[in-house]
Amino acid sequence: MRSAFQIVEKWCNEHQLSVNPKKTELILFTNKRKLPKLQLPKLFNTELTLSTQVKYLGITLDSKLNWGIHVEDKIKKACITFYQCKRLVGKKWGLNPKITLWLYTSVIRPSITYGSVVWWPRTQLSTIKSKLQSLQRLASVAATGCMRTTPSAALEFLLNLRPLDLVVQEEAKAAALRLRANGLWKQNTVTTHSRILQDTLKEIPILDAPMDRIPCHYVFDRDYNIQLTEESKDSSGVNEVRIYTDGSKTSQGTGAGVFSNDLNIKISTTLDKLNTIFQAECIGITKAAQAVAARDVRDINIKIVSDSASVLQALQNNTITSVLILECHNALQSIARKNKVTLQWIKGHSNSLGNDAADELAKRGSATKVYGPEPLLPIPSAQIKTWLRTKTEEIHLSEWISSEMTKETCTKFHNCFIVPVIMLITRS
Repeated sequence: MRSAFQIVEKWCNEHQLSVNPKKTELILFTNKRKLPKLQLPKLFNTELTLSTQVKYLGITLDSKLNWGIHVEDKIKKACITFYQCKRLVGKKWGLNPKITLWLYTSVIRPSITYGSVVWWPRTQLSTIKSKLQSLQRLASVAATGCMRTTPSAALEFLLNLRPLDLVVQEEAKAAALRLRANGLWKQNTVTTHSRILQDTLKEIPILDAPMDRIPCHYVFDRDYNIQLTEESKDSSGVNEVRIYTDGSKTSQGTGAGVFSNDLNIKISTTLDKLNTIFQAECIGITKAAQAVAARDVRDINIKIVSDSASVLQALQNNTITSVLILECHNALQSIARKNKVTLQWIKGHSNSLGNDAADELAKRGSATKVYGPEPLLPIPSAQIKTWLRTKTEEIHLSEWISSEMTKETCTKFHNCFIVPVIMLITRS
């Protein structure tokens, strides 16, 4: 550590900068109750003081790494924030229940789940579960205006609010999968929090498949153009070819279609049920670029027409985190070096003959049976979040059915399980 401080001092002297030793915190991570006498390191001839806790990137690290101080601090701040928002809500006036729940789920709850990938084991303690439930109860009571004696578990089930401890674990699972996809996850058998990935793969084995996420890739030298405004006339110009792409997702499956009357292209690609319409649209553009490259087209204007603004916006972004978007970008770059390539947005179902033909090819692909192991493409992040949420809801339902309150209700109603339903009435 002394050598590390010497490197810092040397760098500061070379760049004529300084570090305030009084604002530098030093913490020792250990489970020992009594520490031996330690010779603390010095920074710029000032001995550093030993702290019992330190905040780093919004996470409070204590000397024993039990995360109790962090959780209590986050809950306290969340309660203060909600009480400030509660001034806007009354039983007969103020924000409607829908907005109240939105404030909780979109503003307050994310502040609690932040960094959960390291402190989620704390949520397995009954004391922490109780504190998290008390926080969520504040939002439930404010949204419904119920009586003070209403059970918290019943309110959560009525409002379809998953228990906060389960939400924390769900966010930790998503973070672990995201870190693994970016190559930043290291499995550690010593620490408790690192087992979250193994537990997730046991619960949902398909998550072991490749994920449509890569480390951030920066794009600054795009050789093709992207036009997100609709053209006044949908027809080919002089020395110009038009290629139409589309995607389709039905109950049978997912497919992509490519059509060009100028280059005689008719491609129908079959994908599986796990793929999204976004992926189908992206595959359609990639297939179109590959078809142009296979025909060795040179020195002409190429317009690839798509009705997916989301895919075009993803290609227009300077940062790419999707495998499919990066493959699509590379395919477009290869043909853009030999031609003038423009990606043109078109309104869907606008009576365009080319777009309708691509739509028919995409529907044909979605109706075709898939052969081989699934998934055919990397799993999108949205699908992974859906699976994790569904698993959390299953656990919530199981806990609700096995709770003492539900058993008592079922006994009164002759062992018939009743699922409560609530309709939130918007205040005028």
